[in-house]
Amino acid sequence: MSAEKAAREWKFAPVEISGVPVKISGEIIFEFVDAKTIKLAVDKMRAMPLDDNQKLKISASEKLHIWVFDLFERSLDNNSKTTANDGKFVKGKTAYLQIQLTEKTSDVVSKIKQSGFDISSEKNGKTLIGKIKTEKIKDLIEIKQVKYILPAIN
Repeated sequence: MSAEKAAREWKFAPVEISGVPVKISGEIIFEFVDAKTIKLAVDKMRAMPLDDNQKLKISASEKLHIWVFDLFERSLDNNSKTTANDGKFVKGKTAYLQIQLTEKTSDVVSKIKQSGFDISSEKNGKTLIGKIKTEKIKDLIEIKQVKYILPAIN
């Protein structure tokens, strides 16, 4: 009975994909050889399908600078707490950002403007600088041609 209790109390680190915890399933096999030796084997392990929120967070983690990702994640959780980094690029509920694009066409710029991004300037041909309401950052992430989003620090 103590072997079963030990197996039930075993702790595993969470499995993550791009920093987002995911559910997994499979078999964990404990073999108690003697009082000091336990053999452990895993079999048929697989990640469960991601839900929409997990997919969004993974996409966001790949497109957002860490400060912007932190702000985005807090907005998803309706967490109004601010951090010291927010003070460098957020005023009220508006984030000042740089958007790096894979390509800049009039159609892409139109999509970005429709998302609520107010363009104040451009640089290097594929970078837009401007501002957007923090709750609208999600809309920028979903634009395929948006490569990376960074804070615009004055």
